[in-house]
Amino acid sequence: MGEAMTEAAAAAAPAPQVDEPNTVSVHVEGPGAKDAIMLEHVSPLDTVMTLRQMIAEFPVLAHHTCYHLELQIPEDQWIPLNDFIEFGDYLAAWDETTTSFNVRMIHDRYDVRKVRAQVRRFRDIMANPPIPQSATALAPKKTIEEKKLTPKQETDKQLKLLKDIHSKLEGLVVPVEPSLATLYQPVALQGAKKAADAEKKDQPKKSKGKKKAEAKASNNATPEETPLDATLPKCIESIVVSGFNPPPGPRKLAGDLTYLEVTLTDKSVHQITAHVAGFYINKSSKTSFDPRPAASHHHLLLDVLSAASPLFAAQYAKLLSTAAAWATAGASSVEAMVQASAGAQSLVWTTPLNASAHTFDANRAQDDLSVGIDERGVIRDWNEEYQCARELPNATLREQIVRSRVLFKIMAEFAEAATAGAIAIVDGTIPSINPMDDESAFVYVYNHIFFSRAVEGQKHVATDADNNHENAYSSANHDLQGVKAYNAADVTGLHTLATVVVDYLGVRIIGQSIIPGILQGEAASKLVYGSVDGGKTIASNPEMHAMMQTAAETLLIAERTVAPSGGSDEAPSGEAGSAPVALCGPVEAKGILGSDNRHYILDLVRITPKDYTFYNPESDTVNEASRASLLADADAGKYTALLRPELVQLYARWKANQAKQAAKTTETETTSDEAKTDEAKADEAKTEDEEAEAATLRFNTNVLMPYASSTDATLAAEDETVAKDAAAYLQTMVIPAFVADLRRGAMYPVDGTALTDMLHACGINLRYLGKIASLCASFEPHVSKYVAEILEVEMIARSLKHIVSQLFLSHPSLRTTPGSVLLQVLNALLGAPRPTTTTTLDDLTANVAALSLAPDAIPDLDASSLWARISSDVQTRFGYTLRFWPASAPKKAKKGKKEATPEPVRAHKTPLLRRVCQRLGWQVASRQYNFDAEYPFAADDVTGVVPVVKTSAPAHAFVQAATLIERGRYLLSQGVLAPAYEMLQDASSLLYQVCGGSHEDAALVCASTATALYHAGDVPGAIASQRRALGLYSQLKGLDYYDTAFAHANLALYMHANAETAQAVAHMTRAIQILEVAAGPHYPETSVLYYKLGMMCQDVGHVALALTCHREALRRGELDRLQAAGTLHAMAMACVLVGGFREALAYEQKVLSLYTEVFGEEDPRVVECHKYIETFTERAVAGAKGRQELDAAAAADAMADALAEEWAVEIRRDEKKATKTTAKANKKK
Repeated sequence: MGEAMTEAAAAAAPAPQVDEPNTVSVHVEGPGAKDAIMLEHVSPLDTVMTLRQMIAEFPVLAHHTCYHLELQIPEDQWIPLNDFIEFGDYLAAWDETTTSFNVRMIHDRYDVRKVRAQVRRFRDIMANPPIPQSATALAPKKTIEEKKLTPKQETDKQLKLLKDIHSKLEGLVVPVEPSLATLYQPVALQGAKKAADAEKKDQPKKSKGKKKAEAKASNNATPEETPLDATLPKCIESIVVSGFNPPPGPRKLAGDLTYLEVTLTDKSVHQITAHVAGFYINKSSKTSFDPRPAASHHHLLLDVLSAASPLFAAQYAKLLSTAAAWATAGASSVEAMVQASAGAQSLVWTTPLNASAHTFDANRAQDDLSVGIDERGVIRDWNEEYQCARELPNATLREQIVRSRVLFKIMAEFAEAATAGAIAIVDGTIPSINPMDDESAFVYVYNHIFFSRAVEGQKHVATDADNNHENAYSSANHDLQGVKAYNAADVTGLHTLATVVVDYLGVRIIGQSIIPGILQGEAASKLVYGSVDGGKTIASNPEMHAMMQTAAETLLIAERTVAPSGGSDEAPSGEAGSAPVALCGPVEAKGILGSDNRHYILDLVRITPKDYTFYNPESDTVNEASRASLLADADAGKYTALLRPELVQLYARWKANQAKQAAKTTETETTSDEAKTDEAKADEAKTEDEEAEAATLRFNTNVLMPYASSTDATLAAEDETVAKDAAAYLQTMVIPAFVADLRRGAMYPVDGTALTDMLHACGINLRYLGKIASLCASFEPHVSKYVAEILEVEMIARSLKHIVSQLFLSHPSLRTTPGSVLLQVLNALLGAPRPTTTTTLDDLTANVAALSLAPDAIPDLDASSLWARISSDVQTRFGYTLRFWPASAPKKAKKGKKEATPEPVRAHKTPLLRRVCQRLGWQVASRQYNFDAEYPFAADDVTGVVPVVKTSAPAHAFVQAATLIERGRYLLSQGVLAPAYEMLQDASSLLYQVCGGSHEDAALVCASTATALYHAGDVPGAIASQRRALGLYSQLKGLDYYDTAFAHANLALYMHANAETAQAVAHMTRAIQILEVAAGPHYPETSVLYYKLGMMCQDVGHVALALTCHREALRRGELDRLQAAGTLHAMAMACVLVGGFREALAYEQKVLSLYTEVFGEEDPRVVECHKYIETFTERAVAGAKGRQELDAAAAADAMADALAEEWAVEIRRDEKKATKTTAKANKKK
């Protein structure tokens, strides 16, 4: 429903006009005029720093860090360029028609900071080398040979290709095993390994002559068929700071900056001096200091080592060639580079096994213990940067691009700094600024970021008697939504704070930029809007109120006059008073006038009304007793149950549509046939009135609260009715429509992340997961089994998150050794408990002992107690009783009952492990776990905890680009390729200027562009674009993200169309593996992928494998009869390929019954199916007659052979008798 609404809005919305400045080409000349490169498609809006980043992508110039750029202007003069100024500002000296410019690199002298940058760049290149730009373009295959092939040679060539494909497909196992152990293996490498293993298995059966022939064939194989290196070659062992640092006084005066100790792979050690003029090897050893040069100096560290060691030079050349080979291999290269560079993804719940082996690495130790100059320099004033960026002009497209780019950069850096600060707070590194208060009320200031805790269990500020542990936790989420909503409204002069919410080790930390003067008291900042004492006194400023009114137009918030409740013992703060005031928004929202004279709006928790139905149910979907335990006293502090902003917008649109339909009905009843022109005018006027009426629908956010929401009682009653109707609309319209979409297969969320996004897009709160699951259970025979499974997994993961938070809160010492908690929880959650085990606690303690010297094992945290807590929490939180969990193990014990065992397993532990780790930020080793064991996880399997971060940054980096993407995708779905392609290219250009190429929207553009190119017939272009999309999804979202799986599947289809079936099959199997890991075996799309996999095998003539895939597709498919009919027809055609007409006839008859049941007898598909059946029947009968004739001939031949044998026996008998008689006669003679 949400997707359809988005598409309709995208279709109705006009595409923004993109007046993009023309791009230029920049010829860059390296230092000393040695090397030169050409930068294409450079935008004048790019800064010179962006040019430096582009230059760093070329291997010949990647190592240069200490230089500045100079631009050639007319009269052969060169001017230096400032790194932070746009490149277009320097082009005024040239004519506007000039599109090519010359830039040269000039070496600068080093200082300590630049030496560090040079060493860091050198080490980064050793770990993740730049890809040669020529290697990214695939080399054209030699399809035309010098000599024209004869038909026989062409046939032999095609047969050889088919045999090669068949040999590679021999390693394919159907069904695909959803193993975590192979998740980090690159697709191309895995396929090559399988083919090699298959060849090794086949070799002993062949003769020596065939082996020699194969050896010759392997020598003549193309480079594309040779297996790629799985790892990057190692060039250096370590590069660390020497023990002779810092330089002594005389050497420092001579220009020495620092001394480095480089150990190469042959264990040779070089002592290198970093001088202001460059680097050189000195004559020092490990024991003696001799700063004199032992070789000539170079500006680059790479040149010094290349000149000193031929081995290093050879290894570095091999490093670049391996990177080029990975780039040529396509998407597999991106996965291999993700494997080589850890930490490239945003949130990874698994870690590769090779990362688990802790090896000696002096570089890592040097980074961990580096305590030199703080490279941040002066602590940044985040608030000033953020507010100045929001105040940038945005009238023209160029100004909007600049503003969005600055905001994106600042928010990304702020989120990184706030995350690091939140982790340090939880770890105890940063002290609080109010150590005398209770620990739950601690606040912190670090790096100009204000941090506060939202710990479960702390009391809410609104009431001291509030013991609801959900308040602070959920209020942080609601506040973040409010900040996002006001940022989207983008009212000039109304400022919000940069906000980040970090969940780490059971603690929720809120990081915000600091309002100038707010920490210095009311003298520097004052309250000008809202209330700080729960509505006892309220402030309202005319200037602030005008800005809030502007924002309320977008957010559909009503303006109401609210009277303070009074009773405050303290003096009112700021402009607050006890007189009734007009407000647009919640009473608890605070408008602050900072010392910088900016108006800030804070505490935007309730920008939507409370959910009346949740507190006053009219149905028994949520039990009263469970609600009473969850929401002890629904007082002013209870902000948990609010309507979502998306629902408010949907309800307003629905009311507008209802009004339009009612107006049309009334108009048709009262219209007369006399004045049709007057009727048309009346329709137009009515439409305008309806739009105005729809625009006046506003929500009072202060309804259903203890205080009066308005001084006008009638208006307050009407506002309350609107809020109640919106809540009823959620229950009676939106949730049933969502369940209906799940029922008919209109949407298939792959995992909890996709489910959450879909629910939020429809305006449904996740507290209604239980109701949705109950409705789906009532339709279960007609709903995919997978839906109920994923809903239960999501409820368990969310409940477990709160249980673990309470566990850390009740045992604070466990945060010092969190691995023990993780290990116990995972084993209790996913292990198979043994009822007869008596030493459970002893075994558990033995496992935990590997993690800590003094482990804090929790005695009651076993499987039974944990699942009891989870079941109770799910019942309380969602009003739902778990049906599939905990996983029942007694099936194995009942050996006698064989008929009851075929019941399908509905509790899948791998998807639950994945979702739990994603929700809690846990990391486990990527290996196959034995969930049938009592303790499937060992100490080494728990590899880390990462923070789960939510930011106030918008979902789309640039709104205009997002609009172009939606419009382009809509046109693409309608088959309008050319305009869709142009819009996608414009969106790509805008995104590159705002956030570069590494953004989820950029991946979506690449995937949509690939689809357009594929339908336009440009298959190689589609493959290249889809590879970029796959690489972006893999790096940004992880290797098991659902969009990554679909990117694999689409790339497989494109590669199969380009006659690269072996690689296509590998990508399709990886897609199936990812989907089964994320969603379990009952996910409906898995059946479609198996069908496509079977068609690939069928197209290359591997009929047996194709039939196996089709059978698996039928087994996985549940309710889609059309797909079942298509699969059965494909199986019939596969049988035809090998002459099995009787089997094909049986399959086609099943197809006929399905089509007849769905479409009726007159449908063209049924008629075509009848034709197939007639053809197959004739061929089957002809085959049977042929078999009968062959059988008769064979019988005659057998009879003739039998008679011949009898005659031969008789002849031999006669001959024996004759010989005997002759022998007797001779004896007588």
